[in-house]
Amino acid sequence: MVWYLLTFAQQIYAQADPNNPQSSPPQPIQNTQNNQSSMESVLQKSVSAIDADLGRLVSHAKQKIMHGEAQNAFEILSKEEMKGAGILGFDYVFGVAALESGHQSIAIMVLQRAIDAEPDFGSARFQLAKAFYQVGDNEQAKYHFSVLKKQTLPEKVSNQVDQYLKSIQIRAAKYQTQKRAYLALGVGYDSNANASTSDEFFLSFPLNDENQKQSSPFYELELGGHFSQPITFNSQWYVDGRLNQRENPSIHLVDQTGFNFGLGYKYNWSDKVLDVKIGYLYQLLDDSYNRDSPSLQLSYFQPINSVVNFKVNLNASQQRFQSDIDIRDVDQFSTSLGLEHHPEKSQYSMGFFVVYGEDDATNSISPYGNNKLGLQWIYKKAFNEKFLMTAALGHLNVDYDGDVPFFGGHRKDHQNIGMVSLYWLDVPGKNWQIKSQFSYLDNSSNVALFDFQRLEAVLSVQKSFE
Repeated sequence: MVWYLLTFAQQIYAQADPNNPQSSPPQPIQNTQNNQSSMESVLQKSVSAIDADLGRLVSHAKQKIMHGEAQNAFEILSKEEMKGAGILGFDYVFGVAALESGHQSIAIMVLQRAIDAEPDFGSARFQLAKAFYQVGDNEQAKYHFSVLKKQTLPEKVSNQVDQYLKSIQIRAAKYQTQKRAYLALGVGYDSNANASTSDEFFLSFPLNDENQKQSSPFYELELGGHFSQPITFNSQWYVDGRLNQRENPSIHLVDQTGFNFGLGYKYNWSDKVLDVKIGYLYQLLDDSYNRDSPSLQLSYFQPINSVVNFKVNLNASQQRFQSDIDIRDVDQFSTSLGLEHHPEKSQYSMGFFVVYGEDDATNSISPYGNNKLGLQWIYKKAFNEKFLMTAALGHLNVDYDGDVPFFGGHRKDHQNIGMVSLYWLDVPGKNWQIKSQFSYLDNSSNVALFDFQRLEAVLSVQKSFE
């Protein structure tokens, strides 16, 4: 039975993941050779103190936990707490069952009882630290992980504890007022700056230069900032803003000036995150007002298990254009939802998302109302601490409302999108960033005027100020 308890503890430690605090239990700390025999002695006395019936229940509960039925194990042992409380083996298994079934407060009480009885019981202390981490008590979690670091740990286990301590440090920063500003400069090339067809004629009518594909180099300047203030230990409000200017020397009519502002609220509970944001966009084209757009955004993040996360984003906005082109005014709604896979101990993540959207034209004679449906694939890879890559592929079908045709036809577009971005962090120095991005858009339309391809490449340098 002593061997069984130790083996169970080893399996309980094996899958620790500080990025997902409610993942499966981790692999135990192997105590030093000097105290290993004393630990076995303590467990022997603990098990010997359990009567036969209670011993069978504890053994049964351990099997339940190992098969992912922690709630069942918790219910079994909670009925016997009056009999088993204070018995080390019972308290440890009961504490793990409580932790893995989401009863963190009970887990803290029971596991604290276990390490009070045996301070060198590393597996119990790890579970206690993990419980404090899950409820957001960074100070207690940090204390117990720091105690573990003073023991002689296998490299693998020591790395896990280091990950938790690093995660706690990141968390702690979130509970402080944060201020950040940045300045970015970029140069690039756009093969189709005005997003137009390469055809010279449409319905036998010649197209002017403004409505034909035009390439151009471009220059970008962007100023931005972010400010966040904690409300409670698990919530904060924030404000961010961005001002950007893009010049296209070969076709100034699409020179863009944009201002974005956002006011948001973020709430964290356990490992879930809810983010609500009110935004506003104001845009100029060639130094003249083009459009503005108030918006409401909501995002939700929740781990499903230690390697898969669920994400959903909702966005509602009003797109209002200058009076000469207010036929394009629409009320927009869009959503994306999907799963992100982040294998344990890997430096990459990959996500698949379904995208849906509606544009409801405000003018009854407008042809710009449409429905959108598509798929998106996103890949992120960290080659090291300073070199990162993101890539994305997407396909979107856009079906315009048939009641108001485009030039006598029912317009349908099919968009294929690809993007690769490379980031060099803290290069050439601290708080600097170099970014290289390549993107491609193929908009295939049954209305030739809107059939086009676009390739864009940009290199930018950013400096942050904190």
